[in-house]
Parts: sequence; structure tokens; C-alpha cells
Amino acid sequence: MNFKHYLCDLSAFTDEEIKSRALLSATLALALLLMKNFFRPDLSKRLKGYFELIENMTEQKALQFVEAAFRYLGAARERVKPEEVGEALKEALGEKGEIYMESLLDKWMNEGIEKGLQKGLQQGLEQGVQQGRQAGVASLTIRQLTHRFGEFDDATQERIRQLSLEDLERLGEDLLDFPDKSAIHEWLERSAH
Repeated sequence: MNFKHYLCDLSAFTDEEIKSRALLSATLALALLLMKNFFRPDLSKRLKGYFELIENMTEQKALQFVEAAFRYLGAARERVKPEEVGEALKEALGEKGEIYMESLLDKWMNEGIEKGLQKGLQQGLEQGVQQGRQAGVASLTIRQLTHRFGEFDDATQERIRQLSLEDLERLGEDLLDFPDKSAIHEWLERSAH
């Protein structure tokens, strides 16, 4: 296939000329109008007229276009507020516009919930792995100390289990130099401060 690009200065056309071009689909006309007027300070006032073009689209196609328009207009937040876009849609399409807005809000809310769940699951998994690693290192350290110096009371074992992973790793190295059982108690006292 051989494609050619056609560049057109949209500012040379009035909005009415773009809307009335018989060869343009409503979707293309809307897209061109949004691009042409994106930087205009009065963009929000023009939206109602633009959204009227989608009145005869199928519901699915109109919803897809409205979603794309919302995402595109999201970049113009300093000139157009989301509620202005919603109002323009409702004014242009009446009850249909409200239905489209509700559908979009539901979709975006569900996407947000799903992303939040995924992020929460990932963080939970990472935290679980970290806690499991800490518990494993604590258990190994207690076994090493017990092997070297004999049994420790429950309170000492619990203090060791409460140490951070970093402290447990330091203790694992330091215990090689402990001369006797009392050294573990001294080490725990120093690490608490």
C-alpha cells in the first residue's frame, strides 16, 4: 500500500465549514474541531456544539468517542474543567449525555478500583515476603545462638524475633565473636538504644 500524508491548516476553516463537510464523518469532524480549538480560551463554550455531532452515532461509538474526547481534553484542564465537559455533554445530548457520563464514570471508577487492588496485592505480597524473610533470619539466628550457647529464655527469643532484618543480619555476623551467653544480652541492650 502506498500512503500519502495530507497536512491541512485547520485554522483556515470555520467551525461551521468543518461541521458541514459532507465527506467528513461526525467522529472526524469532532476530532478536528477539538484539535483546532484545543488552545482557545473559550473551548469550554464550544463543546456543546461539538458534542451535538455525536447525537446520531450508535451508543457504543458515541461512548468511545466521548471517552477519547474526555482523555484528550484532560490535557486542557487549566482551560476546561471536567465538570464543564460533562455539562456540555448533557446540554448537547440531554438524557443520553447523562447516560454517557455515568457510563464513563463507572468505567473509570472500576479501572481505578482494579488498579488499586492490583497495587495493594503487590504491596501485600512484597510485605509478606519481607516479613517471611525477617522471620526466617530470626529463626536461623536463634538456632545458631542456641547451638553455640544453649537454650535462651522466651523473652530473649522474642526480642530477637522483633529485630529488623538489618539488625538480625548484624547479629548473625556479630554472634561469631561472642565469648559467652551474656554477650547476646549486652548486644540486645546496645541495639535497643
